[in-house]
Amino acid sequence: ILEENIGNVSSVVVNCISTVSSSDAPYGTVSGLSKDETLSLTLNGINSLVVTGTGAWILSWAFPVALPLGSTFNVAISAQPAGHNCTFASNSGATSGTISNSSNSSQLQPIIINCI
Repeated sequence: ILEENIGNVSSVVVNCISTVSSSDAPYGTVSGLSKDETLSLTLNGINSLVVTGTGAWILSWAFPVALPLGSTFNVAISAQPAGHNCTFASNSGATSGTISNSSNSSQLQPIIINCI
């Protein structure tokens, strides 16, 4: 059955659903790992991440766990690669930024790890 409505539209309701993320994951780079060497990291003493060297001088890494904006975090080295001493200038911070109707402007800075 097909109904035909003829007349003016008096109102329209639009429901918007946000797809903007309100979280961020700590990330960074590590330099100095040779192929197959591993560096183990922990996030807030709970989540673990193993970075494995590929032969490239600089590798990117990111924890697969996103933290809500406004959360503080601490990244620690839980296991050094054999024969290396890995350090970072800063290993903690806070996820910060603003969420608007159209974007997430995260201010999270990368954590840079150097292995010698």
